[in-house]
Amino acid sequence: MLRAALVAPPAPEALLETSRALELLLDKIGSFGGTIEGRGPTGIAAVFGLDLTEDAPNRAAHAAMAIVKAVTRARREAGTGPEIKVALHTSQMLVGQSAAASELDLEGKQAALLVLKTLIERGAADTVMVSDATAPFLARGLELRSEDATHGRAFSLVRRRRSGPGEAERVSTFVGRHHELELLRSRLESAMRGRGQIVGVSGEAGIGKSRLIFEFRESLAGKPLMYVEGQCRSYGLTTPYLPVLDVLRALCGITDGDTPGEIADKARTSLLEADLDLLETAPYLLHLLDVERDVARFAALAPEVTKARLFETLRQLVLKKSRQTPLIIVIEDLHWIDSTSEEYLSALAEMLPGAPVLLVCTHRCSQRHRRQG
Repeated sequence: MLRAALVAPPAPEALLETSRALELLLDKIGSFGGTIEGRGPTGIAAVFGLDLTEDAPNRAAHAAMAIVKAVTRARREAGTGPEIKVALHTSQMLVGQSAAASELDLEGKQAALLVLKTLIERGAADTVMVSDATAPFLARGLELRSEDATHGRAFSLVRRRRSGPGEAERVSTFVGRHHELELLRSRLESAMRGRGQIVGVSGEAGIGKSRLIFEFRESLAGKPLMYVEGQCRSYGLTTPYLPVLDVLRALCGITDGDTPGEIADKARTSLLEADLDLLETAPYLLHLLDVERDVARFAALAPEVTKARLFETLRQLVLKKSRQTPLIIVIEDLHWIDSTSEEYLSALAEMLPGAPVLLVCTHRCSQRHRRQG
């Protein structure tokens, strides 16, 4: 379950800003597959997992981060607005099914809401608090910081972690995958000689695909390479460019803490360093990054034209970057890729034979990619 509470300044105009912020909350909850369980004048409660979607805790966590980002951005752009506190808690509870809707067990829901209320009270403004019960579900993909345990163990959600095994998996001995590791290294050597390579890593969930990629990445320390990752997510099948954005941000050195101005500066710098025409390419990168939006330009372009020009800009950026430093691109969990990112990767693959690029994609063999190739 997720609870979000808006903290508005004591001013008459704050009511309107709070109402707008609530709309942002509702939109983000829905986009990540959550169900609204209750709402009030300054907050909402939502549940993830009622519809048996995979990875409900991570969907809730990413929804929480998106909520904080959206509310803080709206406040920054308007110069006023409420602060936000979000809390996450995971528990087992009975679910009643009827033709009209699913209903949570009353006692289980009340117990969860009490935990969430306590977390909200402990949390600082514009943060996400995580219960001790939820933390193990998020350890692999997200960075958590332990909070003062005086009132019980809890965590704050810091940021997304680079994809790879969780802390518990990292301390275990890496065995039985040395052949696969050597295969990746040999494909990298070919790529570094200008013969681009594509490698697929398939296997059932939990078999060690991410651990293999982690060990491969660790073995590259000190080598003159650039390594970037994109992560497909269970909730992202209908969200365009999700893993592509990860790759773009990594190519440009953009971090979660960067302001919109810093993001734009880093994007332009990357284009200049790649010797690309700034006037021709920057608008498309900034459009994808959702900063300095040129509304008039893109309103006049057909969606297919925008996509084609964006694809070409991204392809040229990858190509020019790889010619400066050999490039490794890893796309994790390809079975969850959105159709636009899938189309872009197909376009990218066409230019790889003559580029020093190694493209590695992981996917579950039980959930094969929609288009084989």
